[in-house]
Amino acid sequence: MVNHSASYPYSAIPCTRQGYYAKWLLAVSRNVQGAVLKEGDYHAIKCSCLSHDNLQNMIITGDAIPLPADFAEAVDGPRKWGGICWVCWLEKSLKLMYEYLREGNMHGGVGPTKMRLFHDCILLCVEWRAGLHYETNSPDYNLVLSNWNTYFWIRCCETYCFHQLASDSMFCVGSMIQSIERNGPVTQAFNSVALNRLVFTVHVVPLSLIHI
Repeated sequence: MVNHSASYPYSAIPCTRQGYYAKWLLAVSRNVQGAVLKEGDYHAIKCSCLSHDNLQNMIITGDAIPLPADFAEAVDGPRKWGGICWVCWLEKSLKLMYEYLREGNMHGGVGPTKMRLFHDCILLCVEWRAGLHYETNSPDYNLVLSNWNTYFWIRCCETYCFHQLASDSMFCVGSMIQSIERNGPVTQAFNSVALNRLVFTVHVVPLSLIHI
């Protein structure tokens, strides 16, 4: 604990002299021998399911990474109801979190901001849902992602709850897809009054919002 006291994510985990007290651990299964091209599986382990000694041992040995509160909130959403939207959402989110927390990817030992983490986790599902209807990088696909991106950064000024941001995002994306299918080409989409309240025509996100 002394060695990790100033390094992220350990510096963001509640702790006492007896050890760390996180809500979730992130573990990655090692590749099976001979399966060179197979990626490891990513697992979220609830700390309340482990004894105190087992929990501390997994952290000390590096078998699992304790997740800060912001990461834990992003785990709870896809785990509880995310499978309704996309069954792979939780595993893809855990992989993203692992990449964030890898020592080689840390920038000065500072983790991502809360809203950046939420944005990137929700983006995984937005891309998947848009990809069900349109080819990747097609005009319609890019328009859905671009307008959702603007919507998210404006909406996050009103709520900091992952569940609310994610559910609102799925409604927003669904409405945009319906509008495109109803109105035809992208040049004719998003003309309804309801969508104009959700989606701004300007796709540039203010720099000040990115650093929230």
